[in-house]
Amino acid sequence: WVALAGATAVIGAMNADDHGVQSGSAYAFALNWNDLESGLAGAAGVPSLLGAGSIAPGQRLWLSLSNAPPVSPTMIVIGASALYAPFQGGVMVPATDRIVMSITGTDGELELEGPWPKSWPSDVDQFFQAWSVDPTGPQGYAASNAVSISP
Repeated sequence: WVALAGATAVIGAMNADDHGVQSGSAYAFALNWNDLESGLAGAAGVPSLLGAGSIAPGQRLWLSLSNAPPVSPTMIVIGASALYAPFQGGVMVPATDRIVMSITGTDGELELEGPWPKSWPSDVDQFFQAWSVDPTGPQGYAASNAVSISP
């Protein structure tokens, strides 16, 4: 579940066991994220990427991708600057400082959640975008909107 109050989102994780078996958890996130658009439509339209949390070292960060191709290899591109470069028929917004590989579910969704690595920059804006393999998309890809967060 997700609850919104002003500039804060609270996200519940009923199967998390941070505080014991079947305890569940709730995480509060500041909503200081920007939607930079620049998506590339695939078979289901433009995938949607949402971000919540913080890039402070060790703090929780949450990325949620929806409307992506089902069961598709997906790279989450993370950059400490914006590139806005042509790529596979779309626009690669983040610089390619980091790439996290994953696969979307049968519903075309993907959630990544965890602490911001202490070894990654946290004192500059960070940019995120998801690129999924999509045989019906331009040049075989679909890309989400890009999102950014400021420190």
